[in-house]
Formats: sequence, C-alpha cells, structure tokens
Amino acid sequence: MTRSRHGLRRRLLVTLIGVGLVSVVLISAVIFLFARVLIDDGVEGQLVSVRDTRVQALEAGLEHIQSQTSALAANRDVVDALTDLSREFGQLDDDAGSDEIAGLAMIYETEVLPTFVAAGVDLPAADLVPASPAGRYVQQRYIAENPNGLDDRDQLDDAGDGSGYSAAHAEHHPLLRRLLDTTTLSDLMLVDADTGDVVYTTKKRIDLGTNGFDGPYTTDVDGAKAGLGSVLDRLSTVAVGEAVLSDSVFYVPTAGQPVFFLAAAVRSGSDVIGAVVTEVPVSGGTDLMTAGQDWELLGLGDTGEAYVVGPDRTLPYEGGGELRSDSRLWLEDPEEYLRLHMERYGDQAAADLIETVGSPVLLQQVDNPAVTAALDGEEFAGTVTNYLGKETLAVSAPLRAGGLDWAVIVELDKSESDAALDSLLRRILVVLAILLPAIAVTGVLLARVLTRPADSLVRSAAAIA
Repeated sequence: MTRSRHGLRRRLLVTLIGVGLVSVVLISAVIFLFARVLIDDGVEGQLVSVRDTRVQALEAGLEHIQSQTSALAANRDVVDALTDLSREFGQLDDDAGSDEIAGLAMIYETEVLPTFVAAGVDLPAADLVPASPAGRYVQQRYIAENPNGLDDRDQLDDAGDGSGYSAAHAEHHPLLRRLLDTTTLSDLMLVDADTGDVVYTTKKRIDLGTNGFDGPYTTDVDGAKAGLGSVLDRLSTVAVGEAVLSDSVFYVPTAGQPVFFLAAAVRSGSDVIGAVVTEVPVSGGTDLMTAGQDWELLGLGDTGEAYVVGPDRTLPYEGGGELRSDSRLWLEDPEEYLRLHMERYGDQAAADLIETVGSPVLLQQVDNPAVTAALDGEEFAGTVTNYLGKETLAVSAPLRAGGLDWAVIVELDKSESDAALDSLLRRILVVLAILLPAIAVTGVLLARVLTRPADSLVRSAAAIA
C-alpha cells in the first residue's frame, strides 16, 4: 500500500509540474511571437513614415530649385545680361596663340584633371579648350589671368582689357552674382540660343566659353546627351516658364564632383534668346534625404539611413542602380565604408575612385529587391541584403519628379531592428528561469496536499483487508 501511495503522489506530481511547465512555455512562446509581429510592424511602419517624408522632401526640394531656375530665366536683369553678353561675346575675335592655348591646358591639368588622372581616366587637356576664338578669349581673361584663386574667381568684375564684353560683364556680373547668392544653386550659366555658346558663368570654371550643344561637357562616355547637354536638348519639349532637370553626372569643370543641371528658356518678348542653366551639387540631395544628417530626428537609430538610387549601369556589377546621395557610413566613417566595399566587391579600382572623388555617388552599385521594385514603380517592404552586404529591413518607393526615375530607400540593420526582440527574449528566459523552479516546488507541495486524504483511505482499506 505504501508503494501505491507513493506511485500516486509521483504521478500527480509529474502531472502538475508538466501542466504548469507546458502552460508557461506556451504562453511565453505566444507572447514572443505576438511581440515579434508587433515590433516588426512597428519598425516597418517607422521606416515607411521616414520614406514617405523623404520622398516629399525630395519632391519639394526639386520643385524649389526648378522654380528658382525659372524665376532667374524670367528676371528682367537676366534677360538684359544675356542680350548684352551674347552680343559682345559674338564680337570677340582675338584668336589666342599657341602659348595661350597651352596655358589654358596647363590650368586644366593642375586644377581640374588630377582627380581623373588618379582614377586612371585619360582626358587630354587640349580637348577641353573651347573651340571658338571668343571662348578661348574669355577663358584667358577671366580664368588664366584672373588674379583671384580658384574658389574666388567670381570676384573679378572687369578683366580690364577694354573689350565690349568686359564692359557688359562689369555691368551685369555683380547683380548676377548676388542673384545666385540668394538661391541654393551653385553656379549660373547663360547660353546663347543661336550658337549654344556659354557666354557667361558666375563661378568662372572651365565651362565658360564652351558650347552647350556640342562642347566637351555635353555628353557621357557613350556619346549620349548628359548633364549640360541633356537639359539644353530638352528645353524645346517643355512649356514656357518650366525648368528641366538632368540626372546626376560626373562633371569635369568641378574636378569630377557629381552635379545635376537645370535649365529654363530666356525670352525677350516672344523670342527665345537663350537659356539659364544652373548647377546643383549632389550634396544638396544628400542633405534633403538625411535632414542634414540628423539621423536621430528621422528616427533611424544607430544604423538606419535614407538614400536615393538611380537606374544607371555604369559599373561592372549587373542590375540595380547607383547611389544618387551619399551613404551614411561614408559620411560617418569613410575608412570603414571602403573596407566593407572591398570586402564585398573586391574592386580596388572602384574603391580608389570613390576615395579620389570623395563620394560613392554614381560609383556605389545597389542591387536588391527594394531597389528593383522602386525602379519598376512599385513600393517594397521586407528584408534585403544591402549594398555593403548587411542584412537590413528596408522599405522603398519610386520618385517621379522633374523627369527623374529614382528610387528612395530607407533601411535599418536587422541587428538593430531585432534588438528590442532580443531584449524581450532575454527577459522571457529570465522569467522562465525563475518560474520553472517555482512551479516544481509548488507541484511538490500540491502533490503532498492532494494525496494526504488518500493516505487515510489507503490505511482504512488496509485495515479492512
């Protein structure tokens, strides 16, 4: 009878402890699964919110610079400046000698081309010299003989050569310089409608005096219209008062720094006399996408970032596109970015070019389902492997503004998005570590209490027997 009593207690003990343990584990598992869904939905919702605000910010920013360019084209002072400068530019016929041409080429080689030489790009300086005598003349007077440094050449109002062009320049340049300073644009060019000559630039870079129709800065490496050439080529396709926008390009006069262009037709009465072309560095787009690199304001934590991808195929990696705004890691830790880039792609030439240019824009390939979906005009949310090989939770959406075909991507490392879930899992394990022994002790006590009445029954049965 004692053996039966102990067997009953043992079975009851096992049953109580087993039911308690299974119940606690099941409840913990259900809580964990629900928490995982809620946390993933919360993180995804946060990323979608950031994505939508960045799309809106970028659309508003592009619209703003287009309106600035259109306003410049309609400005009466700009119309007068283009009229006078085009007329006087056409009167310049002082062909430069071989020494002056060689001097211009030397300036290009020392100020502009070192970036390309370091990148292994063969770009003969002689091919960049303006084709027209007038173009070489203004470059000689306002670049080669300019007493100011590279970044201050716009401070020269009058070259002092007594030409009608310099008189017109002295009259209009101070006002045009002030107009540019009131905008977010980085340069202002005036292009003659009949000849395509760039008769004026505010910053006095080596695009001054070149031709906007067929000059050295109007096409890409494949000969297709790009940058300056593309915006001038598209002007005839838009309504009066509208500005057109180019995609980002590497631009030789800015020492290879990526820029994009805007252009608007300038009219005198009903006649188109030329165009205003403005230039914007891609850093402006980066500032819009990152809210001035204020990651905390965007709610992107320690690893989140927002960036733009365009559909080009300029590198040997197939598919996807290239960055149109800077990577967060590049902005915060260029050495770590280059290390991860080499680790993933093994392309030393591309890494060297990124370091030389000072930006991964147009050089960093991005190819994953988030990019593909957005470039195809669809939204995306899910887990992807990003351009540096890290697993991220990413959301994306297309950007269709100003004739551009871009993808806006917002992502967060899975390690950070799962941090809250990992913390919850650790807490659940701590709770289980406390509850399971407590359940075992409680089961032992309950087994004893519940089997105590059976002891009397067993003794009575034994007496009767």
